[in-house]
Amino acid sequence: MWIALLFPALPLDVFARSLDPHAKSQPFAVTSGGHYPHVVAVNAAAHNAGVKRGQLVSAALALAPGIALRERDAGAEHAALGDLCAFMLGFTPHASLAPPNAVLADLSASLTLFGGLARLCTLIGEGVTARGYRLRIGVAPTPVAALALARARQAAPVFARDQLASALARMPLAHFDIDTHARAMLAAAGVTTFGDVRALPRDALARRCGPALVTLIDRALGDAPDARAPYVPAPRFEGRLALPVPVQDVEALGFAVNRLVHDLAAWLLARGLGVTRIALVLGHERHTHRRTGVPATQAAFALAAPTRTRAHLNGVLRERLARIALPAAVETLALCCAYTA
Repeated sequence: MWIALLFPALPLDVFARSLDPHAKSQPFAVTSGGHYPHVVAVNAAAHNAGVKRGQLVSAALALAPGIALRERDAGAEHAALGDLCAFMLGFTPHASLAPPNAVLADLSASLTLFGGLARLCTLIGEGVTARGYRLRIGVAPTPVAALALARARQAAPVFARDQLASALARMPLAHFDIDTHARAMLAAAGVTTFGDVRALPRDALARRCGPALVTLIDRALGDAPDARAPYVPAPRFEGRLALPVPVQDVEALGFAVNRLVHDLAAWLLARGLGVTRIALVLGHERHTHRRTGVPATQAAFALAAPTRTRAHLNGVLRERLARIALPAAVETLALCCAYTA
């Protein structure tokens, strides 16, 4: 039994998760790079102002002059998937990355331990939400099918392999990882769903679209093995958050620090470790760095004994943060594990 965790707003969430969702937020959008950058994702305030995905940045600024803009950070998105995989290792020994915006995990050995599928999905959903990510879930006997269900917003689990063919039959091919050229060729022939492509002669399909498509069909239905490389947590924790807008008030950083503590606690649990020394690094705005020569404010401290308890870590960090006098607005936060035991 596989679960797919799909993060449909990941380009936005890697920034916006640092903000308290209950606080009033200003319009914020993530943009592409290039000479003519466009909007990739927007928060609710920007959406309410009329800003939409695909718009040029110039149009977004015209609709919401005070909008905060950040260029998409592919590295932060990949790091977030790693953190979420580490979180899933608290529920199962086998979790895998599914770039660009999903995590897959085998729940077969976890259902009884956590009180059944419904209870397990609730715990996972609560944990993901606590980390500041929006989530869609798909559950099926194969990873391909679970991911397709999540992409199609079909929350109802598929429990048995013999139900997969009917569950996937009407699903658009866009929900499967099929080569763009092959999908366009199939669409030109009127083949747009999983059921349509499955009904085609296998040999002819392999000749025209490549053997990978036939293999994908077999993996989706459980007729071929689908080995997924297990995620192995990094040997050292280095969590980082880029803020949507610079923050001058040290108290306003507490929520963002809490997000990083969630990530650290999940990493410690996955590694079976406790932390004894932590470093918190507050990065300032670039123009401040150029003017003052101070790139960051750093605070390092030691714990009396190794711990991985989130409440303890968060309490210690907040207490230490309250003593910091900021020389300038903060643009990024980083939390590093110096020593573990």
